Amino acid sequence: MKKIITLFLVIFISCGPSEEEIQARIDNAVEQATSTTSSTTTSSTTTTTIERVEWTPSEINLTCPSSRNLNMGEEFNINWSVKFGHNPRSYTVMYTELGTQEIIEYFTATSELDPVFTTWEKDFLEKSSLYTVDELPKDFKYFYYSVEVKDSAGSHKQECEINSSLDFDNLPPVINSISCPDTVKQGERAQWDIEVISRTNDVSYIEYETIAMDFDDLIIQNDEDLMPERDYRYSNLYVYWDTSKKSVDYNIVFKATVYDTKGLNTSLACGVRAER
Repeated sequence: MKKIITLFLVIFISCGPSEEEIQARIDNAVEQATSTTSSTTTSSTTTTTIERVEWTPSEINLTCPSSRNLNMGEEFNINWSVKFGHNPRSYTVMYTELGTQEIIEYFTATSELDPVFTTWEKDFLEKSSLYTVDELPKDFKYFYYSVEVKDSAGSHKQECEINSSLDFDNLPPVINSISCPDTVKQGERAQWDIEVISRTNDVSYIEYETIAMDFDDLIIQNDEDLMPERDYRYSNLYVYWDTSKKSVDYNIVFKATVYDTKGLNTSLACGVRAER
């Protein structure tokens, strides 16, 4: 009986599949499973397109003077304009008063607060003037202003900042000619009217010079009480001479030099033709 069992096992082992056949069967099963999964799995991708809206921004235009325009006697004109973009909501103007360095003046206009005087539509041009001065009465150190607009494209801002280049500790006094005649008839009075302005310091005195006349006959107005004190005070003065009659025409020159207490000075002259 043992011999029969042993013989059966030998025949079974010898007739069974080899290791290579077993591995081949495994590889075939894996390949079939993978193929089946790939054929039964469906992949889907959904693409969403968002249309981008391009809003037109508002355009701001400022006039920004140079530092020279802060000097006494210069023009000082400040203007601004805004061309609205899409859906303007507000604009704000901020600026300093001349002579200060703090932003203390400003105003804001909105479509709710100002629906009448401003057309709140795209491409409308809003403009205004902050200062229109032909001649500044004094020197100023600083000026700033800005315009900001809010619309559908965002917030937009333009700024103008001006700093004077003057040395405010050493500004000499000023002398201006109010009236200087071109000609005068001989034997008549030639008079020169002037304006004297203090700046950094008090004005101390005025020195006069003349040509083509006897200085003893010259009449001047140079009283100490009329000398302007510091900080842009002014006085109107004059100098005149009763011209002599001569056989020919001649020229008269008035010259004045203004001094302050620090020794700073400014000179000016007036030429008059004395005709027969």
